[in-house]
Order: sequence, then structure tokens, then C-alpha cells
Amino acid sequence: MLLLGCLLAGPSANAADDAAPTAFVPPLLTVPPDFRIELAAAPPLVGYPLMACLDDKGRLYVAASDGRNLTKKEEYLGELPRFVRRLEDVDGDGKYDKSTIFADKMTMPEGGLWHNGALYIISAPYLWRLEDLDGDGVADKREKIIGEMEFDGRANQHGPYLGPNGRLYFSGGHFGYDLVGADGSRTG
Repeated sequence: MLLLGCLLAGPSANAADDAAPTAFVPPLLTVPPDFRIELAAAPPLVGYPLMACLDDKGRLYVAASDGRNLTKKEEYLGELPRFVRRLEDVDGDGKYDKSTIFADKMTMPEGGLWHNGALYIISAPYLWRLEDLDGDGVADKREKIIGEMEFDGRANQHGPYLGPNGRLYFSGGHFGYDLVGADGSRTG
């Protein structure tokens, strides 16, 4: 049996912040003999990945950080420093070779799901629906689905996930929710 895995990797965690960039070396991983791991994307194509999901065409959407660990909500809202990249395998060799910023100016993109032609992603304080209308690899339409999720720089929201009933599910760890729908309705 062969199970093919892929490794999406960012810069080395032990590299000094002020050190000159070095060639990327993937971490050593040990897998059973019947398994194989292949590098699918690495710097400079992608750096500081947080999560990833695939669309129906094999493109990979990677929520990414700018490499800093901000700790206050105000810092995130003042800068909107994070983003989502769309990676594509243009030449068909099984490795991603094109990177486009799909959505910029996000707080903390956590968890993503491709569903019905759009990327659903939590980037506090909202669950977003992001859609590329003209095929250029950039989200032209950004729709707030539900919101007012609290955050402070720690990983908090998880999901969204598609349930068997067709509904989107997500969870949060540190804070509760006081959710407000797009129509202004509240749930608590």
C-alpha cells in the first residue's frame, strides 16, 4: 500500500530573525516503509503557513502569517497582517510552482474549507466566504457570513467543517461567541 503525503513547509523555526536567509531544508520525518512524503511547496513560494485546504481543481489555499506573533487584538485590527495564498501546479509535475495572494488584509485566518466555488475561512472576528469571480486567483468577493468572534492573538477558532447535513460547523476555545448574522440577528 502506498499512501502519498505532501509536506507544506515554511521557514525553519530555529533560524534567527536577523540571520541571512538560507536554503530551505525540510525537517527530517520518519514514516513507515510503505509511505512516502514529498515536498509540495516551500519558501519562497510560501512562508509561515497556518493551515491549508484544496479546492476541486487541486489548487491549495494556504492561510499564512507574516512571521510575527502579535498578542493584542488592536495590533491585528490596526495592521491586518495575514493573508491567504493560492498555490497552483502549473506544469503538472505534482509540485506547486505558482503563488498568488488570494486574500490579503486578514487578522488570523484559521481553518478553511472549499465549498461550492468559494473558500470559507474564519478570520476573526468573522467567518468569511471568499470568491474569485474573474478567475485571476484573487478573491474579488468577500462576504461576512457571521461574526463578532473575540480574539487576542492565540489560536482560537477551528473550522469551518462541512457537516453531513450541509451546514458549516466551527468551534472556538478561549472565548465564547456572541454571534451576529449578516442580517443583524443574534445568537448567544
